Amino acid sequence: PSKKRKPGGSFCAVGGCSNRSGRNKVSDHSGRRFLRYIRLPTDQASKQKWVVRMNRDSRSWQPSLSTRVCTDHFFLDDFQEGDLERYHARANPETRTLIRLKVDSVPNTDRRT
Repeated sequence: PSKKRKPGGSFCAVGGCSNRSGRNKVSDHSGRRFLRYIRLPTDQASKQKWVVRMNRDSRSWQPSLSTRVCTDHFFLDDFQEGDLERYHARANPETRTLIRLKVDSVPNTDRRT
């Protein structure tokens, strides 16, 4: 018997965004090559700020533990500077690099940043 294959990867939960980790490997922003999928904050106040900015109907949608937002919805200033420096300085472009948000960052979903 063959096993059913589950679709894998993360997808961006922002309303109107179609980025999915299995399909989109790089950002479509000029000058930005990384595309990551970030979990919502665990702190309830911060999480609520994110949910409000996600262009979703809060009456019919609530985030789960697996909800992600892609990095296309953040400004470069929202990322920790040292992480971006290490990303750009790496010798092998295939090497994964940790890219973290600053603590107070929230998605910008009015337009792609």
